[in-house]
Amino acid sequence: MVPFDLSSNFWEKPLFWVGLFFVTFPLNFLVYGLNDFTDGKADSLNPRKGNYLFGAKLSKEELKSVPWFILILTVPFLAYFSYIGGGELFILLLFMIVINIIYNYKPFRLKERPPFEILMQVGYVLQPSLAFF
Repeated sequence: MVPFDLSSNFWEKPLFWVGLFFVTFPLNFLVYGLNDFTDGKADSLNPRKGNYLFGAKLSKEELKSVPWFILILTVPFLAYFSYIGGGELFILLLFMIVINIIYNYKPFRLKERPPFEILMQVGYVLQPSLAFF
């Protein structure tokens, strides 16, 4: 909500609500779903996992369909926001997706390679800029 000016009555615009839904569900599902999908083995060994506070502890079988659900949830929003916001927004959204893939997947898996892990947080910093489109 930081980039909004209250005098603009942003909450009256349908695009705001579509964007808010995207950021709170499909985008978060992309970020945390990819993390859970790639960290299944480590999460299964983590004694803190498996409760409400520290997240799910899922089997490989349960995680198998996560990338497909991410794709199904993300592509329609990518198309819609690209149509509304143009090429610049498409590039921003694509950048955020690529950042998550590079962060989580081998051979890159930069989440395990300091200091690159910190640099990857740029993807999180760019999320609020979606509100400007």
